[in-house]
Amino acid sequence: MARHITSDSSMQKVYIHDGDDQGYKGHCMLAPFTAGWQMDEKPLVIAKSEGSYVYDTNGKKYLDSLAGLWCTALVSGEKPTVNIIFRGKNNVGTTAMIDDPLTEGTERGSKIVGRAQGMYAFPTKTDAALLMVINFSFLEGEYNGSTISILGRNPVLEKVREMPVVGGSGVFRFCHGYALAKTVRFNIKTGDAVVEYDVYVMHF
Repeated sequence: MARHITSDSSMQKVYIHDGDDQGYKGHCMLAPFTAGWQMDEKPLVIAKSEGSYVYDTNGKKYLDSLAGLWCTALVSGEKPTVNIIFRGKNNVGTTAMIDDPLTEGTERGSKIVGRAQGMYAFPTKTDAALLMVINFSFLEGEYNGSTISILGRNPVLEKVREMPVVGGSGVFRFCHGYALAKTVRFNIKTGDAVVEYDVYVMHF
């Protein structure tokens, strides 16, 4: 699921801060206007990339990943993956729990590589937006047992929606980044949907 991300000398530098002797390093992405030299005497500078990996100037390897996943939300049928647990007046407060399959493609029978588990709610009556709390739990390959956590606002009528990645576990421990969601199919009668997620994360 990892795709190539180019890193070269023109790329914005990523700084991480030395921690304790256990090898822990905290990290943050610095905005262009941040004076990084005031924050760290030994900044990590990405020097090159090979496939899904980037290397610092000391030759240490880090995984820099981007995943393309499809999430199928089934509200209808005998085995729904979305269950409404509360219906609010005028939809405000309506909350649903989800356990949707994550697949490699949009076609029926596409390989399931994980589950999108969590909840969403309608926090507003002024526009069509959801509050999303989702864990992408991976069940296959090198990411098996790892998770990526997303928490954010999803304005569902927009063509592409951006939500923050706030953390993860396993391979994605200490990750941060963002997810872009795009609706591929939506059945207005049943509420069933297929949504494509492109997830960009940086982790160490």
